[in-house]
Amino acid sequence: MRKITVITLILIIPILIVGLFWSLVAEPKTPAVLNSLDANGANVTNDSCVINDSLPLPENDSNGEAVTVLVVYHTTQYHTATLAKAVAEGVAEVPGARVVLKSVEQATSDDALNAQAIILGSPVHNASVTPAMQTYINSWAFGNPSFSDKIGAAFVTGGGISAGEELVQINLLASMLIYNMIVVGGPSWEQPFGASAITKEYPFQDKSTQVGYVDPQFLRKGKLLGKRVAQFSVRLQRGQNKPRAFIK
Repeated sequence: MRKITVITLILIIPILIVGLFWSLVAEPKTPAVLNSLDANGANVTNDSCVINDSLPLPENDSNGEAVTVLVVYHTTQYHTATLAKAVAEGVAEVPGARVVLKSVEQATSDDALNAQAIILGSPVHNASVTPAMQTYINSWAFGNPSFSDKIGAAFVTGGGISAGEELVQINLLASMLIYNMIVVGGPSWEQPFGASAITKEYPFQDKSTQVGYVDPQFLRKGKLLGKRVAQFSVRLQRGQNKPRAFIK
């Protein structure tokens, strides 16, 4: 009996040692991927602050060409860039919509003319839009009928609670109304003027060393805004949201 026990131990111990060694050296691939994402699946690493047009785009559907939704942002500390990416991801989820994501330095007035919807994003600058974003808006041809009936929306980042976020949102929307655009807010009363994020005041201040960190709940609202604008734009193109005739 003792001999059988010794033989069993001799066979089992090497297997246990090999198993322990493998568990120590094996690469934990899944956690490594999750570490680069926030709770909503949006990339908030440093790379997410370098925005380009490489987001996945839905293919055109059978009802016609995809509508183009232009997302233009100005960023100073990369928070607005992070929120802009969330907005663009929301647009890209909608079949029949194509997103073009550019910084205000990259965008041109032709980009605005060629889009069916425009979503502008700015940080709060002395309770107003940043000069760079206002300069971009001013570059649009005033009175150009091509802007009439385009869809418009806004998103904003600010350092503190009640530090001017809604003032800037309304400022952006008002500029779009001057161009006879149709402005759209968020999908609920929680974000009626679009999307915004607080980045410096507790409990929403930077919680990591990541550049441009934005709290996941604000990224979610940005994504919802992009999705709503895209859905409305697609329906409008298909004639499903034609305004009612004016009744005298």
